[in-house]
Amino acid sequence: SMRPVVSSLLVGIDGEGMPNSLVRAKERGFDGAVFEAYTNELGVFELEVSEGELDWTLIPSDTNRGATTFLQGSAESLNETEIALVRGQLVSGCVAHTNGTVNYVPVELRQGNNEIYASTFTDGKGCFEVRVGSRQ
Repeated sequence: SMRPVVSSLLVGIDGEGMPNSLVRAKERGFDGAVFEAYTNELGVFELEVSEGELDWTLIPSDTNRGATTFLQGSAESLNETEIALVRGQLVSGCVAHTNGTVNYVPVELRQGNNEIYASTFTDGKGCFEVRVGSRQ
């Protein structure tokens, strides 16, 4: 049988398409299969998934234009729609070390269950800024 396909547009908090962003759908059933695709340069993605309810994670390429967003829904409910990233909370800080600043290192914000909410890199001064969404 044909598997459902979701073909939709991912937009940032500015309403513009979000290119090169990861779209991940995970089955809620026993299998827990994961389906992934990236949006194209216009913010459009096409992803073949399974029937039923799915847990969606939308990870923007530009964290200033939206936070990682969590949704639940079937292929039917999300197909041919415009999916907007959440604004999230802006989290920022600087990383220091006894040897000085820590430049261009990865920073991950995790939940207690070790799920990543956001990841970014520090800049040349050891500072970072990222938008963090919350689970619904």
